[in-house]
Amino acid sequence: MCGQQNMRAGGRFRPCRVLLVAAFVLTSSLGLGADDPNGILPSENVWTRVSPSVIWCGVRDSTTTIEAHIVGRTDVVGVRIVGPNETFTLYDDGTHGDPLAGDFAFTLAGACPYCHTGLSLKYGGTIGSWLGTVEATLANGTTLIDERPIRIGFAAPRYRGKAEVVYFDSGLSATSYAFFLQDIDCAMFDGYPVSSTDPRAASRAALRAFYSIFPDAFDLAIVMSGRTMFSSDGFKETSSQTLRTANNVEHIGVTMYNDAASCGSAGRLRGVVVQPFGSIDLLDSEVLNVWGIDIGVPCGLAQSAGLGSLVWNPQSDVGGQLASYCISEDGVVGRLASNGDGTWRLVPVAENEPYAPLELYIMGLVPAEDVPPMHILSEPDLTNSERIAAASVQTVTIEDIIAAHGGVRSPTFDESQKAFSGAFIVVQDDPFTDAEYVYYSLLSYHLMSWNSPEEFDQYAPFAWATGGRATLDTRLPVDAKPILKP
Repeated sequence: MCGQQNMRAGGRFRPCRVLLVAAFVLTSSLGLGADDPNGILPSENVWTRVSPSVIWCGVRDSTTTIEAHIVGRTDVVGVRIVGPNETFTLYDDGTHGDPLAGDFAFTLAGACPYCHTGLSLKYGGTIGSWLGTVEATLANGTTLIDERPIRIGFAAPRYRGKAEVVYFDSGLSATSYAFFLQDIDCAMFDGYPVSSTDPRAASRAALRAFYSIFPDAFDLAIVMSGRTMFSSDGFKETSSQTLRTANNVEHIGVTMYNDAASCGSAGRLRGVVVQPFGSIDLLDSEVLNVWGIDIGVPCGLAQSAGLGSLVWNPQSDVGGQLASYCISEDGVVGRLASNGDGTWRLVPVAENEPYAPLELYIMGLVPAEDVPPMHILSEPDLTNSERIAAASVQTVTIEDIIAAHGGVRSPTFDESQKAFSGAFIVVQDDPFTDAEYVYYSLLSYHLMSWNSPEEFDQYAPFAWATGGRATLDTRLPVDAKPILKP
């Protein structure tokens, strides 16, 4: 079956590899299977809060408070948080940090999740995450499980006390790699972690605060909430999305415009990537969305994924960061890739891939002649994931695309920008801890990496994803010693 085998995330469809990996982690840790008798706890019945969201890996005096708020039901008598190595019992009896008995806000203070540097930390052992899930026990003995994982960030203790911070007025601060906003008055979001504010609107407000300190010297911005955020409408988690602010490229299917002033930029800012807490897994695809893949619509290569977003046609072999996926009869989930002999195969969804040639062309990182012909399969036979044939095949060339859009991308490859600057911005209601300053600074630092993706890691560094054709620099002009140097 070929289709948009993607997850719904924050108003747009995203590639399903993240969903599959998360499902694998939770299934492995919880022992859930197809025959598991437990039911699902609907998202509208629970939201969670972890404070602080980041702790030091394996340090016993570095703890956090976990809350699970049950809403719209009175039959929950117990709540546990189940992780890969331990289970935490939460309380609603006025003990263990619970402020008020009987209000269905189950709490545990002093939680110290297990962290093993060989398993939990990535990017060279600097940062990582703990994933757990909510299990609610009902009065009748039934257990309901919230499918959404709880994420707690880990920072490597060797960086404890190493983050040099510059403090400004009004809860603003910065390290050499990240800008921090303590949203004391809820000016960015109208509540934490439950909010009715559109994350893109919150990002605009955060950037206006950023530009009150820093010059208009950034092409992109990455805005991350300092905790997992939920919409007030059904407690859906907010997820990755892109806010386009300017386009100065012709012949890619996007009109010329500049709305950077709404974010406080004098005109340079091209776009904002809104990222959920602790995750940069989808950064490459969201950066691509700053340009967009509208170029593929007239030829049938791109199609709607809902609410204005686009993905590559799942029956095409464009590939890259915005590929959609097929499921073969032998159970392989992946995107189509040509074998070069009139058949295709499925590249497994878990494989981290660089940008496709057409994606690189859209961003101005390869010339038109470097984009090979692409194909759209009609009625593909998915019996064998390695040898897929089709009833008919439509070939789309870069010449077809250029003709459909009235010319070659302008600026051309020779004229286009290759070095990009990015501002990494974090917003939350609580004061930032030392561990949080380190964690987000290292997240930002690793966006500049030239390394290949680490095994089992869903983030591909931007420079690697471009094949070394472009860079992303997230350093800030502040007088603070960097934790690591690029």
